[in-house]
Amino acid sequence: MPDTTVERLRECVADHGGQLEPGRYYLNTHVRVDREGVNQGASTVDVPQTSPDLTACMRVVLREMAVPEAILQAPPSEDTAATMNRSYLGSPALVVVVAVGLSEIVLEAGAITILFAVTVEVVNEAGKDIADAARRRNQWEKVCRPHYEACMDTPVGDEDGNTWDQTRCADCFWLCKQQGAWPTEVGSGGSCDYKRFKNESN
Repeated sequence: MPDTTVERLRECVADHGGQLEPGRYYLNTHVRVDREGVNQGASTVDVPQTSPDLTACMRVVLREMAVPEAILQAPPSEDTAATMNRSYLGSPALVVVVAVGLSEIVLEAGAITILFAVTVEVVNEAGKDIADAARRRNQWEKVCRPHYEACMDTPVGDEDGNTWDQTRCADCFWLCKQQGAWPTEVGSGGSCDYKRFKNESN
């Protein structure tokens, strides 16, 4: 989290922390920005309703927070693309494509202690990144699944994989998913070359 943001949040607590009852609080905040870093809004979870000034101050600070370029340019994961396509503030055209948790900070003022966590969510219009991720998923499926099915029809499919209930072909399949091409081997010398058995049978 940027140092300037941390300092401004401390000022919010110093100025308005008296609205809270003495004790410890955990505040979980989500900040949403687009790919250009333009803030789409901030929500603070579990802030007591008795502290409207503290809530307003924190939201102003978070809306002005500079988000690192690395987060803005991060590609969406396939899991994110598949599961996080949801509306935000009533706008189904916005989808979350990247979610990154920033470091937690401790804010103190008198008898008030706040553990403050921020998650930055990068949103994109119309799901362009979602479509790109889906296209990549379809590409590796087209490349890897035919190899996997052919592999299972050979003795390699009878070889044990890295876990007790998984075959060597399955290991090769998941490595293919990561690399985008069927590997020659997986792990420490486990061969993925199922074609040699077909050649031997010809």
